[in-house]
Amino acid sequence: MKPISKKLSLSLFFLFAAVLFCVAPAGTAYAEKPYVSCSPKEIHPIYWKATIRGNVRVKIKETKQYVTIDHGTEVIVTKYQVKGKNTVMLKDGRHFNVSAGNLNIYDDACTPGDFKRSTKTAFVNSRSLKSKTDWMIWVSTDRQSLNVFRGYNHHWTLVKRFNCSTGMANWSTPLGRKTVRHKFQSVYSEQFESTLYYFLEFGGSGIHKWPGPNARDGIGKKPCSHACVRVYKRPAIWLYKHIPVGTLLYVY
Repeated sequence: MKPISKKLSLSLFFLFAAVLFCVAPAGTAYAEKPYVSCSPKEIHPIYWKATIRGNVRVKIKETKQYVTIDHGTEVIVTKYQVKGKNTVMLKDGRHFNVSAGNLNIYDDACTPGDFKRSTKTAFVNSRSLKSKTDWMIWVSTDRQSLNVFRGYNHHWTLVKRFNCSTGMANWSTPLGRKTVRHKFQSVYSEQFESTLYYFLEFGGSGIHKWPGPNARDGIGKKPCSHACVRVYKRPAIWLYKHIPVGTLLYVY
């Protein structure tokens, strides 16, 4: 029996790789690493990185004592809002509240990678997430991922996962339960002089294809939108086609 030629071996390898690519579920990204398994209680929204602006006098939550935090101190903002008080954590684990005016927020705050399918399913089914349709979307601001489920409250099954980009610090995507209220194939934004395609509107913001030339620089990697949820073209088309009005959108 003649040995298989090197040329034939390469051909068989690429044929096998092509078959694997074709049978892989469209829209998923579980081959990307790192992906982790953890308790649903460990999942949290995006924690912004920041430094303190100016010397500020604050009350430490754990000890109830007042201390001065020096200008330039690095902190983690676990609850951020442009107006009002923000919950901030020091490197040693102590927490305090401070106004947004005393924070220099960084936009590269999300955690690289994504959660395993089983972790995502356990998370959404541990919460009360009722949708008016048999679809539900969870946008993870921490992992910059958009996850599509089918089923009903406490019985959701993950069917799709897409990279996304949520709002920058001063344009952060509002957390909580939203509803897809309208669908538009295109919407023109006078504020940003851009046409937004395959727009699923929820409370003034929306999921849409980002038309900018540098979309690939941020989607799935960091928050870079103006409160909307940006996705690539193929996911945007899929969502526009399959997600009905009335679907619950959970931003967390």
